[in-house]
Parts: sequence; structure tokens; C-alpha cells
Amino acid sequence: MGRSRDERIDDAILAAGHDLVSETGYTQFSVEALCGRVGIAKTTLYKRWPARRALLSAILTRYLAGQTTDGLPDGASVRARLVAAVEEEISLATGAPGRAVALAVLEAIDAGGLPAEQLRTALSARRLRLLGVLSRAVETGELPVSTDPEVVVDLVFGAVWGGLVSGVPLTPGDAARLVDGALAHLPG
Repeated sequence: MGRSRDERIDDAILAAGHDLVSETGYTQFSVEALCGRVGIAKTTLYKRWPARRALLSAILTRYLAGQTTDGLPDGASVRARLVAAVEEEISLATGAPGRAVALAVLEAIDAGGLPAEQLRTALSARRLRLLGVLSRAVETGELPVSTDPEVVVDLVFGAVWGGLVSGVPLTPGDAARLVDGALAHLPG
């Protein structure tokens, strides 16, 4: 029976990996440089992630999942909860760490190094958070039963991350305008 895996090493690798991707981008990211920062052998890293691509996916997934908070105002209207969630999403997407990771992923997809499916997986926790706000609002009657939460989330979420991809990112001040536009087109 082998030694159990030390989660502290995983954490150190992923944290240092995020810093390195933020500094260098995807194409310049080096497993050797990462191992040097963490002070581990490449074999230690490859026991955890068998390929560079898997490591980069883990770095992105951890970063995006780690940024999810439940700091939405309790008792506030569905609009206020959505605006708060969208403001946080915009800040994540346009802040230096989020922008660096997202651009590294886009660079990786363009270079054929990271499948789009991995990006969708990494962003799913972010999207599900907004979907939860809308679904609860339909269940409690705050939004009409005919509301399709998936469509509203696609409009809002797509605008936030699409703005980053298009080079015209939103600002947190755009959250209310974006939410109001999406809610204005709801039936009922």
C-alpha cells in the first residue's frame, strides 16, 4: 500500500500554476517552471496530472470554482440578487486573475491544446449559481412560471464572458442594465 496523496502539494501546485499561467499565458506555460516554483520533481506533478493539458484544466477549474460565493442578499428581490451575482461574475471575468486565466484558456483552445468541453466544465459552477437564483425565483412566484431560467442565464452569462472574448468587457456597473434587459423580455 502506497503513501496517501498530500493535498497540500496539490494546493501548492494549483496555486503556483494559476500564478504562472497569469504571468505567461498558455503557450509559454512550462511544467518545468511550475515544478521549480513549487520545489517538486516533474514525476510528482505527473502522478497527479498525467498531461500538461489536464493540469491546466485543473488550474482553471479550481480557480473558477473557488471564486463562487453565496454572498447574495437574503430577502432581496430577484433583480437585486441577480444584479449582485452578475456584478460578481463581471468582476471575476474582468479582474486580472480571471482575465488572465480566461485568456489563457482561449489561447489554449485556439492552439488546439484545451478542448472547449473543459472550458464549459470549468464555467459550469458559475453558470449554475445564476441558474439557481432564477429557478428559486420561479419556484417562489417572484418570476412567472413560464420563465425559462436557462434562457435568461444564457443571455446574462453569455454577455459577461462573451464581452471578455470579444475584447469589449463589461464593467460591474453594467450588471443592472444587463439584468433589466434580460428580465424585461420575460413573459407575463
